Amino acid sequence: MSLRVLVPHGLSRARMEALPAVVDHCTVHNTLHRPPDMRIEFG
Repeated sequence: MSLRVLVPHGLSRARMEALPAVVDHCTVHNTLHRPPDMRIEFG
């Protein structure tokens, strides 16, 4: 899977440098990287 992040034109250097940390804390990214344990029960 690959991800392409489109950033707005004129984004500051500081914010560009912060992007990897933002992506690293993304809920979807973390769920895919470390999927939760799943338990299925039938009643």
